[in-house]
Amino acid sequence: MSKEEKATTAFRLPSQAITLARRKRTAIVSPFASTQMFCGPAWLGQKAVLFASARETNRRPFGARCDDATLWIILDNQHPWFYCSHCILIIIKGVIIMNKIMIVEDDTKIAELLHSHIEKYGYEATITKDFNHVLDLFHNIMPDLVLLDVNLPSFDGYYWCRQIRSISTCPIIFISARAGEMDQVMALENGADDYITKPFYYDVVMAKIRSHLRRAYGAYAPKMEERIVEQAGLTLYPERMELKLGEQITALTKKEAVLLETLLKRFPRVVSRETLLEKLWDDQSYVDDNTLNVNITRVRKKLQELGIHDAIETVRGAGYRFNVTYYNGETE
Repeated sequence: MSKEEKATTAFRLPSQAITLARRKRTAIVSPFASTQMFCGPAWLGQKAVLFASARETNRRPFGARCDDATLWIILDNQHPWFYCSHCILIIIKGVIIMNKIMIVEDDTKIAELLHSHIEKYGYEATITKDFNHVLDLFHNIMPDLVLLDVNLPSFDGYYWCRQIRSISTCPIIFISARAGEMDQVMALENGADDYITKPFYYDVVMAKIRSHLRRAYGAYAPKMEERIVEQAGLTLYPERMELKLGEQITALTKKEAVLLETLLKRFPRVVSRETLLEKLWDDQSYVDDNTLNVNITRVRKKLQELGIHDAIETVRGAGYRFNVTYYNGETE
């Protein structure tokens, strides 16, 4: 049997390895090291979604059966990243990133029950503890979906919804005891995608979560060709909101990705503050002059995570300029 024939043959993984993968949520790399094959958990109900995705992108999935879960081997030599279902992202290194869900709910019992159900279905859930710094937690974990209550300590859910919308387009679902018509209208007009009233059925919540994740990231997400912006070995993936240098990858927020894309595309020219503000918000009246400074500082920190220092130069009275202070993945 040739390597190519062998690579397209499904094989049964040891049950111990499958159990470990499910518990640790890590990738199992196939024994056929000559091809880029990785395994990931596909929970019940995901089989059709996975096959449809594979068929659309000319990728071939193969599975090994084990109890109530199926592990799929994905063969792909062309594209190093893709969504194999609405809850799992597999990248070239064989790392599995579960969809993250952020729970902003001040009722501890409800928050814990939501957390339990979400993790039962194979997602990663984080409960907000500090209701004064919800946006900081969002920045730290960069969730794929947010469950948000209206009545919260300090600031209400509408406020936090607007704050999240300023940096992300991830799905936001309100869960609240306020069942009035205007409450739901306000939630949607402040940027929410859905509204669930209490009391609720947890299975309905999970169904809505899966639906919104499919629409945002999975089988129903708009298909678009991935763009790549590269400068001297530094590669930006705007749609993924990822920045790569050599073997290192760091995640970006939406605004960070937009800023960096603008600077990289106009290298080595200076980009004015007005241009950057227009790229970020399309309306400068929504922000004060210091907001751009804050976001530039964040981009600089993300570059430092890759070992790149002093790449974004402040040109007094003119704006900002990107400089190449590294070479082939190594700083000068």
